[in-house]
Amino acid sequence: MPVTLGQLTSNRKAVKIELDGLELNIEYYPMRVTAEMLIEYSSIDKLKEMPDDQALEVITSPDETLLHLLASWDLAEPLEDGITPSDVVLPLTAETIAALGLVLQWAFVHAIMADAGNVGKTTAPEGSAKKRLSGATSSRKVRSVRSRTGTR
Repeated sequence: MPVTLGQLTSNRKAVKIELDGLELNIEYYPMRVTAEMLIEYSSIDKLKEMPDDQALEVITSPDETLLHLLASWDLAEPLEDGITPSDVVLPLTAETIAALGLVLQWAFVHAIMADAGNVGKTTAPEGSAKKRLSGATSSRKVRSVRSRTGTR
């Protein structure tokens, strides 16, 4: 039976993020991390060397990355009486992610990228991950092929 791209990219991975003594649990899609995301993430260290417009683009980019990678979280807004029920969480929307601000957004991206770097390390046989991933394509290329073929 053929395997679909959706099946390959739907696996979730759980990560705990510690922020100021608080712990936030998130789930993300590790197989959705693209080369573009990795390049963007690694370029944070070079901000001082970049032209201002390029640096601004990199700094303000984590919201789209998070919308693409996050599957769930336990981030909740307290009710009027100050009680935060564990089963009421904020939705994963552009508006909610924007409300986090850049520092928290980048903390999320950092936790995901650090964890994604470990995906498959304990279960993949030596050298097999490189062979399997050498033919991988970016989501942009897949979208381009899908748009030409009319498939989803």
